[in-house]
Amino acid sequence: MQSTNGNSATNIKWIYLITFLGECYLTMAVWLFFYTRYLTFSEITTLVVMQQVVQLVFEIPTGAIADLLGKKKTLAISYLLYTISLALTPFFTHFWIFFVLEFLKGIAKSLSSGTFEALTYDSLAGAGREKEYGVVNAKITSLSWVAYIIAGIAGGALYDYSYRLPYLLLAGFYFLSLLLILFALREPSVDTEKGFTFKQYLQQTMSGFHELFKTRRIAYMVLLLLVGTLGYYTASEFLGVSQGKGFNLSATQVSLLFTGGYIVSAVLAQFFAKLQNKFSHIGIALTAGCFMLLSYLAAMFVSPIVGMTLIMGRISSSSTFANIRSVLLNNEISSKNRATALSTFSLLYTLPYTLVVFFGGRIIDATSVNTFASMFGVFLLLGMGIFTILYGQEVSRQKRGESQR
Repeated sequence: MQSTNGNSATNIKWIYLITFLGECYLTMAVWLFFYTRYLTFSEITTLVVMQQVVQLVFEIPTGAIADLLGKKKTLAISYLLYTISLALTPFFTHFWIFFVLEFLKGIAKSLSSGTFEALTYDSLAGAGREKEYGVVNAKITSLSWVAYIIAGIAGGALYDYSYRLPYLLLAGFYFLSLLLILFALREPSVDTEKGFTFKQYLQQTMSGFHELFKTRRIAYMVLLLLVGTLGYYTASEFLGVSQGKGFNLSATQVSLLFTGGYIVSAVLAQFFAKLQNKFSHIGIALTAGCFMLLSYLAAMFVSPIVGMTLIMGRISSSSTFANIRSVLLNNEISSKNRATALSTFSLLYTLPYTLVVFFGGRIIDATSVNTFASMFGVFLLLGMGIFTILYGQEVSRQKRGESQR
């Protein structure tokens, strides 16, 4: 009979497969093309904002539920909702039906946000292998980029052949992942509480904020990572495809542009384990973030070819930033509150993202996509600069305090 620790460790191979299936997101470069068949740009941004508001409202509650009821059950519900919403989307044309389906996606995202990462870390911790998390996470990121590459190449071509195909195939991937979650994954043994009460929920929710802001050093680090994550998230969810369409690219061409960045990012992810052992973790995050900042700041001043090259650079650096962010956060968070804290982190960049999309759509209508991108870049530069300085000052203060003891 296998031990609990053995079951926890076995989760990792299934996590790799579920990651690949879930990240083979065939619609990621064509969703805007699909919606413009039936909706105005104003209606599309309304859907985007609504989904983010739903995710925002449910973000912390679902993280707390994952910690209290179990990560496996939470993920199963998430993937079921994804399957339903994706399978139905290509068969409708009305705004309010899309509204309901995007609402379901918002709940699904909030259920999986932080939960999958927490399940991975706790599965390793249950087997006494938590020190391997950086390597495992790098492999997960590499698999994600391989899936993105396949989805990038196939998504546009499938859409040009039949606009329904990317959605239906992706729904199939999520259904297969749901079966794996239900019948292959095991709930990690580390710090998973059973049972649920409203009092426990409130306590768990507050613990997420406490984990992220329990010291000034951690708080400044979290704020720095939040600003950087906001930049990457806005690009992947909204501005990336919008800029590609603004350059008058077809669905296939936008997919190929994204694929180029995914290939480079997948290659860079292979070197992450060595990178994190040789350089400062914060230094790695800042270096990666510079590529993202440059792609925004220079957007309105460069030619389409240079602009597309900068977009590719932004995508290429995103895996390194995501990997080091995950390591930095998980090193500071206890297993008991991991899903809640990571969901709290997601909430804290989803809220400003909602505002960015809301006001960004109006600025784009009045000016252009790249004008807004450059304005957004200035905001990100100021935010990352301020929190980098504050973080550095706090680290220096702590070192002085330790040397005086």
